[in-house]
Amino acid sequence: MDHSYNHHGYSTTHTAQTSATATPLRPSTPDSAAYDSITPMPKTNPFSSPFTSGRASANASSSALNLHQAAQQSKYFHSRRVKKGEIERPWLDKKDPREKWVTIIPLIGLALGFAFAGFLVYDGLKTVVKHDYCPVLDEDFSQGFNPDVWTKESEVGGFGNGQFEQTTDTEENVFVQDGKLHIKPTLQDENLINTDSIIDLTQAPYTCSSDVWENCHAVTNKSNMTIVPPVKSGRINTKKGATIKYGRIEVTATLPAGDWLWPAIWMLPVDNKYGDWPKSGEIDIVESRGNNYTYSEQGGNNIISSALHWGPNEANDAWWRTNVKRNALHTTFSAKEHTFGLEWSEKYLFTYINTRLLQVLYTNFDQSLWARGDFPLSDSNGTRLQDPWSQTGVQSTPFDQDFYLILNVAVGSTNGWFKDGVAGKPWVDDSDSARLDFWEKREQWYPTWEKKGEMVVSKVKMWQEVLLAILSILARLWTIATIIKRAPGTLSDPFGRCDMPNYRIEPFIDARPKAPQSPKLERVSTTNQAGADDHPKNIIVEQRWSLAKSLTMRSGRGYMDELGTEPGFGGRDELHRLLHGYYFVDVASRLRSPLFPGTNKRAAKGNRISAITATGASRQPRFPTPTADSFTPV
Repeated sequence: MDHSYNHHGYSTTHTAQTSATATPLRPSTPDSAAYDSITPMPKTNPFSSPFTSGRASANASSSALNLHQAAQQSKYFHSRRVKKGEIERPWLDKKDPREKWVTIIPLIGLALGFAFAGFLVYDGLKTVVKHDYCPVLDEDFSQGFNPDVWTKESEVGGFGNGQFEQTTDTEENVFVQDGKLHIKPTLQDENLINTDSIIDLTQAPYTCSSDVWENCHAVTNKSNMTIVPPVKSGRINTKKGATIKYGRIEVTATLPAGDWLWPAIWMLPVDNKYGDWPKSGEIDIVESRGNNYTYSEQGGNNIISSALHWGPNEANDAWWRTNVKRNALHTTFSAKEHTFGLEWSEKYLFTYINTRLLQVLYTNFDQSLWARGDFPLSDSNGTRLQDPWSQTGVQSTPFDQDFYLILNVAVGSTNGWFKDGVAGKPWVDDSDSARLDFWEKREQWYPTWEKKGEMVVSKVKMWQEVLLAILSILARLWTIATIIKRAPGTLSDPFGRCDMPNYRIEPFIDARPKAPQSPKLERVSTTNQAGADDHPKNIIVEQRWSLAKSLTMRSGRGYMDELGTEPGFGGRDELHRLLHGYYFVDVASRLRSPLFPGTNKRAAKGNRISAITATGASRQPRFPTPTADSFTPV
């Protein structure tokens, strides 16, 4: 007896007869035996002919169809080489004459495209201004701190920004070490802060670089929470030793790292030609903050900014129209040295980092700054604003005058350079006790100065822009015409190179050998002095030794090397006849003099100048004093 289970799980007993005789199934009920006889359909080849994709019973069963399938399969899976000429190619029998343009037109388009691209490149290169420069300052501090070029500023007034430092003229804050200039801020003497005291820079041993009373005096008064500057730092400038009007500047330096430090490399005008700040302008080559990269509100030592300051008054300073920031690439500006540069001409001004291709600020002087500023008609108090620049007719005004370079590390301020309430700023700008509040939190910020809290400068270079092309020819002709036409008088240097001292050459009256006398050379102004010898052979020459050094070092020969020998001039003999025995200062011989080793010694022959006295250059005191061999009579 067999047992089986229905779909409910109950056992059912079958007899032998029951198992032998199949129970009839309901219509539409599948026969299990039929399912057992069905074999799975073989897998089809996806690359085979569609006629064999299914079973033969599924298709029309005819012998003709089977033969067709076999033929298709045989043709599909067998390949053979097509013999030449077996397949007709009627398109080769007759060619369309227009067919060649399918190739010619694209080639013409490519040629025109390359030509146009080449023109754009040429036009771009042609518009790039390439100026010639003469060096004004090349300082590497290998000889220490040069007081003839650099001036240490000593003040306590905050320099108009409410800065917290006292700038000193001592080596505590500005010094040269291992061939590099260091500007290092330090803490103020605690006794000057903890007790009522006075700093008077007008009294020894101090010195004050300002004539404003507030800049030279500071007071600690505990009753009203006023203190002297809580830190000391350094600020130096080149006002005495090197200034430029249009040119280039490069300062290679490492900026300081430390909370609330404010390093800057910038420029101010020598004479404030158009009025007080900011009427006469200010050029900020680079400014930064010593805070680290987490000071994201305004940027820490991973960000620098460049700006121009210009406006009719302080309230309308349009610096924000010419201000650009630049991030360091995966580093900070205090991690290693960078070269911060400025290129400045009458047409444009831009700053850069390390290379002129990485520009920070670019300002094109294509319109007057008064028009660009879009200043209001009047100030907040109703005073009408006056245009201080347009009368010059120069669109770069006020940036068309001599500027000098400044290097400094400021500390704190109350002018908004450090925003209130950001990164735990320990003071509020509007508070009367801002300095004291800053001082009392020194345990927080001073440790951040210990490792790299100083500006380290390795090189400073300054160049003056020079026009050498057309002006060189015109200058030569003008020089000769002036010598012939104007005697006595003043012969200014027509090249406008670098500011150097002036000398008067007083030749003897008779240039004949029978009356040899040694003329004297003395320093004079560029104007003809009253009481001077009025002999017609007197010539006053403005001499520029930095020009001589620049051209000799660069080209190995003098700027006026061909003077008197050019075609159409007639040579030195004709010059001698024109001057009728005048002593002419041979600029070429001067530039090729023993001032520079390896130069032409021919200048020394026949020289009748026996002694020359000079005090040296005001702008380049390191240049050598001219000697007797520096001049040659014709």
